[in-house]
Amino acid sequence: MVSHNAYYTCRVCEMEGTYNVLDDTCTCPWFIFEHKNPRFITRENFEKCLQEVDRLKSMGKKNINVRGIKDVSPLNQLIFMPSQTLYDYFHLCLEGHTRALIKAWNDIHGGTSLETLQVINKFDEFLSSINYPHSLHRKVKDFRRFNNWKASQLRLFLLYLALPFLLFFSCYFPPLLVYHFSLFSIYIRTLCKFDDRQHVYDVRPFIENHLRRFSEFYESKELLSTHCQYHLWEQVVRYGSLSATRYD
Repeated sequence: MVSHNAYYTCRVCEMEGTYNVLDDTCTCPWFIFEHKNPRFITRENFEKCLQEVDRLKSMGKKNINVRGIKDVSPLNQLIFMPSQTLYDYFHLCLEGHTRALIKAWNDIHGGTSLETLQVINKFDEFLSSINYPHSLHRKVKDFRRFNNWKASQLRLFLLYLALPFLLFFSCYFPPLLVYHFSLFSIYIRTLCKFDDRQHVYDVRPFIENHLRRFSEFYESKELLSTHCQYHLWEQVVRYGSLSATRYD
């Protein structure tokens, strides 16, 4: 498969990326996905692409790329990669999407002015005041040092702290941004823990609305990692909750 910034890089659907000149990268805008409603990658279509790759290789062609497939992997004899390889919750949700959101929140209060530093100090005091269960060894602190947070800290922040944090400091963040994040937070929390499978279907509109308005708050960030958040509910329906994924 091609790298994460190429045109045909989603392993679930036939979404074709769009080149963003300003950022020199390929994005997956939601409005295109919604308008074109790309098909799922079926075994039949996938096999046709593999056969075309083999045909081009036999002709001595170089730099082969057939709808995102550059070569034939031996793993294809064992599994159907589009549906039997799972998205990595650790990298996709925590290291990818969540860290990108926190960076944008930091940028809202960037700089070193006295007023900004006072706001950041309030954020840090809030995080430091949280009482954690004794079983949690890594705590969330130092808002501006989010790049140093481990996966367990990102998970803790995403699932339990971020929404109360934004609501508590709602005067420092746009109300619609708080609402927008709540859609993602509830979506991921449900996919991690649900009592009834119907709950997974119920949160589908949450991620759809989150992605539909994503560009309003995070310009040029509709990367593959953003697009793939949509497919997580489908993965959970088939293979079970995200909490079964190891991230430590």
